[in-house]
Amino acid sequence: MARLPFELTRIAGTIWVVYAPLLLLGGLLSRMDTAERYYVQLVVFAIASALGATAGVKAFANRPWSRVVLLWLSWASAVFWLSSALSLPASESLFPAFVGVIFLLLAVFLHMVEPRSRRPEQ
Repeated sequence: MARLPFELTRIAGTIWVVYAPLLLLGGLLSRMDTAERYYVQLVVFAIASALGATAGVKAFANRPWSRVVLLWLSWASAVFWLSSALSLPASESLFPAFVGVIFLLLAVFLHMVEPRSRRPEQ
């Protein structure tokens, strides 16, 4: 399998820096049937948003762990959006399916990125 350069992690970092506040806003504006479910969802979205923003910023600094965090967050986001698209009627499922495919492709590309070595180049 071909390996992609580590610099593509910066693209994923940019996507997550933009997406993280939108994720938190989505959690804040959502409606749930009980207050407990709302707060649980809000905590999950806030943690994912904080992790995405932190790993996205650290991807600009070429931190090797940022690729792994962005990879797992992208897989989780793809599963979330694609499962949302499957649970909606066909007329309303285009946007969640589109966003889910974007995060699925992002996760696949992050999986193909060459991991950064901790040892300096000689």
